[in-house]
Amino acid sequence: LTSVDWVEFPDSLQNLYLDNNQLTSLDWVEFPDSLQNLGLGNNQLTSVDWVEFPSSLRHLNLSYNQLTSVDWVEFPDSLQNLYLFNNQLTSIDWVEFPDSVYDLNLSYNQLTSLDWVEFPSSLRYLNLFNNQLTSVDWVEFPDSLQNLYLDNNQLTSLDWVEFPDSLQELDLSYNQLTSLDWVNFPNSLTDLELSNNQLTSVDRVEFPDSLQSLYLSNNQLTSVDRVEFPDSLYDLDLYWNQLISIDWV
Repeated sequence: LTSVDWVEFPDSLQNLYLDNNQLTSLDWVEFPDSLQNLGLGNNQLTSVDWVEFPSSLRHLNLSYNQLTSVDWVEFPDSLQNLYLFNNQLTSIDWVEFPDSVYDLNLSYNQLTSLDWVEFPSSLRYLNLFNNQLTSVDWVEFPDSLQNLYLDNNQLTSLDWVEFPDSLQELDLSYNQLTSLDWVNFPNSLTDLELSNNQLTSVDRVEFPDSLQSLYLSNNQLTSVDRVEFPDSLYDLDLYWNQLISIDWV
């Protein structure tokens, strides 16, 4: 399909999947007010600025398109899941995300900063995997956030980041972190992924007592003798470091 502009969708329609086609525009499409799930993944969309999404919509998949901006898109207040991964977004500073969104996937884009982004107040899952972020120091993450994926970016420091107290899973793997000494990890955190960074020591890191899984593989650690691992920890990965002894751990 290259167009659905003049299609008369029935008023009773709740689920519409148009993924894996060749759609380039939706500007003239009239979606029914009953629609709850809309799949538009893997098309050739470059803009959805003028699309009128129905007010009943809960799940919207726009992944694998060619979107460079969604700044002027009017997302409906009913929206819960929004998938924008594998596009060409460079900024989301002016996007008005509805507060109802709890699952937001922005992975595989070209985002460089999030400093001015206003995330939804109900957000629980935020995926920013494989972007070009160099810092998240001044980002206001919502208090509801439980899962945050920042892996495969270009982060060098987290010293000024304020992680929400609700956070349970944090993925920071495949960045350029050299130290975590001053990072304030939340007490709710259970899973922390730090593999494939440039850490030389974690001796002074205050890991939260809630932590269950800690991944530190592929760093440059030479010793963990002075690390205070929490008693709650049951999964510890130190693979591919430069440790010569763990006698005093």
